[in-house]
Amino acid sequence: MSERDTQVLIRSIIFQTIRSRLGYLVHFLCVAQVSLDFRQRVMAYKKEHDLTFEQTIIHFDVEMRTLFRWATNITPCITRNKPKSKIDENLLLKDVEGFLDDYQWEREQRPI
Repeated sequence: MSERDTQVLIRSIIFQTIRSRLGYLVHFLCVAQVSLDFRQRVMAYKKEHDLTFEQTIIHFDVEMRTLFRWATNITPCITRNKPKSKIDENLLLKDVEGFLDDYQWEREQRPI
């Protein structure tokens, strides 16, 4: 195999990997949450067929971290235990107009 053929093969592998990952990303950005029923079926299938996590992610096209999260806590998270962090855009705009050259950390220290 020539060097050019090797480069073409490497590029095609990289392209396929990126395309498959982007497809997964687009899929899960469109589907906000997976139903509890599907989660239970996936975990039951894994247990019934004695599959590893790797075999399960290939079969169901689900990320490894997702399966680990389902294994520890299968119920979907409905509430968020985090305070609101969004800043009012008008106040931020006034702050930027008043202090043009400030760094982000300086804006953070100043109460808006």
